[in-house]
Amino acid sequence: MRRLLDLALWVVLLAAPALVVLGGPRHEGHAHIERAFQSFVLSDEAPDAPQLVTGPATSLGRAWFLFFFDLRARLGLPQWCNRPLSVGIAWLLFGAAFALLVGGAVGPLATAVGLLLMLVHPELRGLGALMTPWLPAFAFVMLGLAFLQGMVLPTIVLRRSHPGRWVPRLLSILGCGIAFGLASSAEERIGWLMLVPSFLLMLSVAAVALTLWRVRNAIPPSGLLFNPWAILRRTLPWGAAWFFVFVLFVRLHEELGMNTEGLSAMVEPAGTFERVLAWSALPGILWLGYREGQRLGFRSQLGGSTVLFVCLFSVWLMGPALVAEANPLERLLGVPVFAASIALWVRWRG
Repeated sequence: MRRLLDLALWVVLLAAPALVVLGGPRHEGHAHIERAFQSFVLSDEAPDAPQLVTGPATSLGRAWFLFFFDLRARLGLPQWCNRPLSVGIAWLLFGAAFALLVGGAVGPLATAVGLLLMLVHPELRGLGALMTPWLPAFAFVMLGLAFLQGMVLPTIVLRRSHPGRWVPRLLSILGCGIAFGLASSAEERIGWLMLVPSFLLMLSVAAVALTLWRVRNAIPPSGLLFNPWAILRRTLPWGAAWFFVFVLFVRLHEELGMNTEGLSAMVEPAGTFERVLAWSALPGILWLGYREGQRLGFRSQLGGSTVLFVCLFSVWLMGPALVAEANPLERLLGVPVFAASIALWVRWRG
């Protein structure tokens, strides 16, 4: 019975952002943005309509909504179901990805608090409630970040000699690269996402270097310093992640990329309250970075909390706190950064 109650509670928590987005009042000033994008999605039905968005029909920003529009029609549902299906499922996908990213680093309590905290963010009912290309891109960016948590699973769960040790890492690399690439097809100005695997690669090298320095007087000749494979085993997975994520990202962006500059120009800049929330995330991110820095020299492999820190810090750098003209996707990504960084104070897992 207790497990059923726990499962029901998590279902409610994961669905809470979607329920608030769909059930709360909408920002009427954004309605013209949604109409402009829908004219692009349905351009085959109205080819003479003016277009503020250009790109292939297979891009994520268009294919996502066409899929749910067609699904609604095949199921015989009324037209008003277009929005609950396309927007609600995007937020459900985001909630699951957020839980994997944060829960894999600091546990379920902070994850639950983070899911509740994001409900107060203004973009939840603003840009997050619109049928625009930035919404599926937002969900897929979070999914890509969550896949990176799978890179540390073999370190935590599987023994070094386990034959399936590379399978979670391979799936994580492929999942992250495809998710980032699909997201770039809906918003072309997110090349900065490569900061995340780049920082993780640099930190993996730094962790090995600090470990070598710490044990330089105690290590035997047959130990880590004279065993290149021991060093490669700790850095090669992150080097492979950087390379293959980059290749998949560039390839999918070139094939599926769309231009949304005209649509982005219609969005009002971030307000004062949104910037305050963005800056409020910084103390939690810095504190998490400080704790990770303390532990970096005492473990030669990266953990889930290191992945979370790099994700939060990279996204925060490009958010409305520092970037005056942050694009809509970067502003949407400020929602999980705010929620996770505040929730970090609830519980720290050593």
